[in-house]
Amino acid sequence: NGSIIDTILNLLERKDEYFIYKKFTNDLIYPEKIELNSINFSYKDTDKTVLKDFNLKIKAGEKIGIFGQTGSGKTTLLNVFIGLLKPSSRFIAVNNVDIHSLKDRSINLISWRRSISLVPQKIFLFDSSIEQNITCSTDSENLDIEKLNQAIKISNLDKFINSSQY
Repeated sequence: NGSIIDTILNLLERKDEYFIYKKFTNDLIYPEKIELNSINFSYKDTDKTVLKDFNLKIKAGEKIGIFGQTGSGKTTLLNVFIGLLKPSSRFIAVNNVDIHSLKDRSINLISWRRSISLVPQKIFLFDSSIEQNITCSTDSENLDIEKLNQAIKISNLDKFINSSQY
């Protein structure tokens, strides 16, 4: 049915893939071209195909919007795009390399995920400090301040944090 629990269970079932990909993890990827080629996807135990022959090409600097009716496959598409779900056929290529391929070590799933970000529809915030919400941690002693400051700057939170409203 596409719930977050199904997604988490799917990830837990594939923990062996994580260790395979982790061996080949590279630096961040700077995509010149992203291509979804004839993507098909169906959830386990259903006859319904959520994505059927879906094609999309995105060049560096382009912006796209994804919209549609509830249940039309938007969230599934994003989960396939970021690699949480693997399409049943065809591929997702970044700079002409399939992100799920182990043949080409220049791009792999972990590097791809490290190179992108996604703001979900449902926002989850801790009833805590901005620092703890950004790091998802209460361990202030082992915090990498440089990475925290970089995340604050990239997300444009520095203007908010430094404003008198905070």
